Amino acid sequence: MEALPQIRQTLSEIDSRIPDALRVAMGLRLRPTPALAPAALEDVTRFAASCLPQPCPEGGGDPMECDGAPAPRALRMEAASCFLPDHDEDSHFVRPEAGVIAVADGVGGYRAAGVDAAAFARALMYNAFEMVVATTPGGADICPYTLLEWAYEQAVSARTQGGSTAVLLSLAGTGTTLNYAYIGDSAFAVFRAGKLFFRSEVQVNSFNYPFQLSVKDGNSITSAARGGVEVEEGDVVVAGTDGLFDNVTNEELQRIVAMGRALGLTSKQTADVIAGFAFEASTMMNRDTPFSLESRKQQGTTFRRGKRDDITVVVAYIMEKRMETLAQIKETLRETGKLVPDIVRAAVGLEHHYQTVKLPHDGDVKGFAAAFLRLQEQAHGDGDGEVQQALRMDSASCYVPDHDEDAHFAHDGAGVVGVADGVGGYRKDGVDAGAFSRGLMTSAFAQLVTTEPGTPVCPYTLLECAHGETLESGAQGGSTAVILSLAAGNVLRWAYIGDSAFAVLRDGKVVMRSVQQQRYFNAPYYLGGHSGESMTVANVGEMKVRRGDVVVAGTDGLFDNMSDSELEKVVQIGTALGFSPKNMADIIGGTAYEMSRCIVKDSPFAVEHRKQKEKELEHFHGGKVDDITVVVACIVSSDS
Repeated sequence: MEALPQIRQTLSEIDSRIPDALRVAMGLRLRPTPALAPAALEDVTRFAASCLPQPCPEGGGDPMECDGAPAPRALRMEAASCFLPDHDEDSHFVRPEAGVIAVADGVGGYRAAGVDAAAFARALMYNAFEMVVATTPGGADICPYTLLEWAYEQAVSARTQGGSTAVLLSLAGTGTTLNYAYIGDSAFAVFRAGKLFFRSEVQVNSFNYPFQLSVKDGNSITSAARGGVEVEEGDVVVAGTDGLFDNVTNEELQRIVAMGRALGLTSKQTADVIAGFAFEASTMMNRDTPFSLESRKQQGTTFRRGKRDDITVVVAYIMEKRMETLAQIKETLRETGKLVPDIVRAAVGLEHHYQTVKLPHDGDVKGFAAAFLRLQEQAHGDGDGEVQQALRMDSASCYVPDHDEDAHFAHDGAGVVGVADGVGGYRKDGVDAGAFSRGLMTSAFAQLVTTEPGTPVCPYTLLECAHGETLESGAQGGSTAVILSLAAGNVLRWAYIGDSAFAVLRDGKVVMRSVQQQRYFNAPYYLGGHSGESMTVANVGEMKVRRGDVVVAGTDGLFDNMSDSELEKVVQIGTALGFSPKNMADIIGGTAYEMSRCIVKDSPFAVEHRKQKEKELEHFHGGKVDDITVVVACIVSSDS
């Protein structure tokens, strides 16, 4: 039986997860914000303003933003939560695999009678969670009202003390309808394209006296509001207790969600930022909140302040449901544009690809990106005096296929990642140009799976064995490759051949970059049958790494399109925003894809082509279209 997840972050933990640039933009002051030069502060402020939703112009605007609904597709949730306790009487759970999230708020008035005011809220959430877990995989068509009714009946049968408000949401089996059931002032909102699309209406008996469920003297379960909202890919759902909605206006919440999407924040980061903002608002004096405004309207009070309370925030991103295999993650070309936040586009010169911020705000976005990078430079230390500790890899990948001739694997348990790129030249001979790369990676991964856990892995030996097995299998074609392993707790070892490459970044700067092996321009060394190189020409080496380092491995589809300085900027921004390895790999892969299709900005491949072919009358410009494989391995403490 699974325990009810209950995330209780301390205020200091929440504060540490909010990027300084975002803190400045949103006015969060839980700790001293960095001293920004007036120009940088103006950049940040202007960016915040640019993220406010813009009305559609008369006659319609950009059809990508204003017109026409896309064809419905099966959807899923990516959800996370943040809980900031005051009296510790809220409860919640998040079950994204079942498409269900729920929040409950114990009625604090019971506290005066010596009753555990959290008991009923905990019972509702525990009962509901157990039912969701017991439901068939995927939570087929879970009805929030039925779930709430069952959880309530169980709590009543147990004679649970206290009372509670609650809201339960589920993404129906069809994946396009968000069904809901709620009672009281636990609430939710749906945002679409940065704008408030739907907001639940609170149920109250009188001011600050919400509908509630309890064993006696509460409202009937039949008074719960229920219904459904049609949702789309890209929608953001925010659910919470009154500790959130009494302190944050719809407009403020809308602004945070819009900025979070523009920055590419994860659902966890967005939940943290919203909760942090709500906490600050709850402690402020001489500033109106929804609670103080309603109190003035209903009771004629004059105070202007927040309302101290438990704060629970659950954020769910509505995303397309897609099947992914462990061996090979293939992002579709349609998806790549959604992987890259506009702040990254601004940092690497892809402003003509903006998707969430309009081009007229280009200066604001670029200024914000510059201010963001300056903040990271201020934070970088020299790393001296860091205590040596056992480390491990936390890795993820992104694959954007063109001819589908790349292959890769990542095995965090063994601390090994590998990338291979089939030689496309074999294609013209009718040969499967991806066969050899797939053979190399499949063989190497199979060897790791059967290796005793904890056994040190030599990248050269692993690649050599995989090469031999692939040759014996009769696979045609050829392939470049790179394999990296984390050995002895803090030593990164590598073996590579050709132009499949890697870079190690520390504090956002490249400290190690592999040097490509090639016969001549665009003709790399490779492993293969008749005309491939011997394994003995593979480049091998090692270096010590430390916690916080980021290793990026990829095929030439990445490194031919993204320079080291551009990679540094993306990693700096991703690290500052707390991106997971998967987020980072997606954004790097998506950025490289956009660069490969860009005709107005020269890629490293175009620059080198001009250098090598300077006598030619016509020169190559723009990016190089190719398969793009990115593997990001974050070096973290083995205890984390």
